[in-house]
Amino acid sequence: MSDIYIDLNSIKEFTQEHLETYQRLNPEEAYPWLFGDELPESLEVMETTLVDISGVNWLDNEQGIRTQGVRSGGKNPKYKEISRDISNFGFKLTQPAISLLQLNNEIIPLNGRTRSSIFENSYSHLKNIIAIVYQIKKEYLHSDGTPTPQAESDISIFGCSANAYTDPSGDLSKEDVVREVKGAIEKGWITQNLKDIQDRVGRLCGKGVFTERTRSDLSFRIFNQFSKDDKILPWDVSNVKLWRNKNKLLDVNWDVSKPIDGNHRIDGIRRLYRGIKYVVVSSETLEKSVGTVARTAKDNPDYFIRVVIHTGILKGFDPETNYLEKVDKFRTVWTNHLDNLAYAFFKGGPALQERVKLFGALPAIQSMHDLTKIVKFVTKDLENLEGLEQST
Repeated sequence: MSDIYIDLNSIKEFTQEHLETYQRLNPEEAYPWLFGDELPESLEVMETTLVDISGVNWLDNEQGIRTQGVRSGGKNPKYKEISRDISNFGFKLTQPAISLLQLNNEIIPLNGRTRSSIFENSYSHLKNIIAIVYQIKKEYLHSDGTPTPQAESDISIFGCSANAYTDPSGDLSKEDVVREVKGAIEKGWITQNLKDIQDRVGRLCGKGVFTERTRSDLSFRIFNQFSKDDKILPWDVSNVKLWRNKNKLLDVNWDVSKPIDGNHRIDGIRRLYRGIKYVVVSSETLEKSVGTVARTAKDNPDYFIRVVIHTGILKGFDPETNYLEKVDKFRTVWTNHLDNLAYAFFKGGPALQERVKLFGALPAIQSMHDLTKIVKFVTKDLENLEGLEQST
């Protein structure tokens, strides 16, 4: 093997030459979450050095059982894969080293429990490891040397986020994130506020894993677990489909054609319909939504079309306001967009919406809505400034 991939069966310990090779291959500037401005505030780097394995307290509970502290389920699910990779290809000096914390004359792991377990089980002759050693800044320590809640929170974030960035960590799982954030709430490091939860999820995931959509789903999942009387529904295509089926927002088909809303007329002619089609579209993609509605209307010329919007992912510390803003913006932009199309392509007259009606929005916030029923659009007036009415 090259000097980059170390055959652990052929050495008894890492050498100073290994350490220098590692430092050459892993410049500190490449890892801002370990050395730079993304490192949690209460932690600071002491040195990257060789550390005796026997000098590290890998056991993180009173029973003396090795656990993967930040992982849901305890053991890294990719343990065997990582072990096999080290056995087949050698230990890589191209990846960030294990991170350790020097605290009160004790060295404890911030991450790397999987690698240490592999060393113990398969390479028990190995005497030391390459490690990045941290300490807690003095201002984040109590007078007796124990960490403040802020430092404890930062240590937890560091251990989880390291798995989001680094191989061979075994990757950060969704359950790891949920477990850590729930623990942060239970320990009082953060509140149950949605914004606090979203911020925590973002810090844990860093820039390494999960789309914005997945992060939002995780945030709402955690929020809803702690807020049993104030749930918030995040919307996407699959959730819309599930909600429609469960709450019977189904298309209507009539054996005999009939009018909608009593004496419904188009161009003075009383119009009869074979039924009603509901089209649920996103409030955040107007042009796509208009196209979806237009295709549905074209493909179903004998049906009345009711357009229902969903608000996607609500953001910020005030989801109620965010919901109202998204709904109001879509209603305004929808009308303006159709009028612009009518002016450009249909002799400048107002857009005809007799057969296609912007009907309402899916509910999203338990404190505002019955989560099983549509929020209907009605005319705005002094008594109903939002122009919304809970469907019965």
